[in-house]
Amino acid sequence: MIDESLVIRKVSHSVLQGYLGLQPEPLQYLERQQKFESNEVEVIIQIVGQMYGQVLCTMDKETVKQMISRLMGGIEVHQLDEMCWSAFQEFGNWIASGIATELSAQGILVNITHPIIQEGNSVIHSPNKYLVVPIATEIGVIEIYMKLDKNRN
Repeated sequence: MIDESLVIRKVSHSVLQGYLGLQPEPLQYLERQQKFESNEVEVIIQIVGQMYGQVLCTMDKETVKQMISRLMGGIEVHQLDEMCWSAFQEFGNWIASGIATELSAQGILVNITHPIIQEGNSVIHSPNKYLVVPIATEIGVIEIYMKLDKNRN
């Protein structure tokens, strides 16, 4: 059995501290059903293979700007342009590929799809159950949602 919240906490800590120099503090994880509200920006990546599902990382635009600034060596980011969106997609790739690596270490072979960015607040309705782990950092709160199921094939 996979402890999904442990996987998210481990991967997010590695990515946020290792790549961005942040001090992440996971908050109490929650399970939500049917709908949840995204923040101003989110990156969505599918998990495919022996398990399937989704990973969504959502945060406000100011947090994204500060994250991109750290990725670009401290350059101040005033506006999110194509280069910033590409960097934000890469952040999603780091989280999802870290999750895929953790699953692989447990003998579960999966892959990830190309990230999709959604801009603007939205309410997502789904019959599926998502686990959400909010992570406090010095640049803002990042919420990571994940839903995994065994592949039926």
